Amino acid sequence: MSLRTRIVLTLLLMIGILSVPAAYGLSALRDLQQIVRSLRYRTAQASLTLGRLQTSIEEVKAHQSTWVVMRREFPEAAQEVRPALDSAAAHTDQYFAYLRNAGYGEAIRGADRLWSSLRDRFAEERRLLDAGALTPEGAAAWRDRNIVPPSDTMDAALDRVARAIDEVGRRDVIRAQELAEDGVRRALTALAVAL
Repeated sequence: MSLRTRIVLTLLLMIGILSVPAAYGLSALRDLQQIVRSLRYRTAQASLTLGRLQTSIEEVKAHQSTWVVMRREFPEAAQEVRPALDSAAAHTDQYFAYLRNAGYGEAIRGADRLWSSLRDRFAEERRLLDAGALTPEGAAAWRDRNIVPPSDTMDAALDRVARAIDEVGRRDVIRAQELAEDGVRRALTALAVAL
């Protein structure tokens, strides 16, 4: 075998040996890219859903208040508000379900309980007004006792959900960094072994 052939074979062997760490590095990079894509999508979807949730809760409160006022002043017209009220409440339930299924069940637990309580209290308020059990003055006092406290607490509960979404995103970023560092270490180790 000629010297030229040996040099070429040695170079080809070195290229083959060095391609293993490079291939491993590319594999780790693909994994990292997948984690980053997943992180961006999951966090963005959760944040978007939280914004929609906040909006739908405010819509429910606004429709309920409108219904209460219209019920007193224009009882027949008040029924026109009900479909919008029911739709906003259904959307609120859907947004809570989405966040629960996306892995934020623990984070939304307090807000979800508040929402259930608030939804039940709204229904009770409508029932009492429909039955004529509350006077206009009594309705205002009942609302101040039963609706306002959980309603005021909801914003703080949703802020905790936002912080939890941020925390999950932060943990995912740390995981991606650890994966990248592990990939670099392994690639360098494989390169050192190859040399």
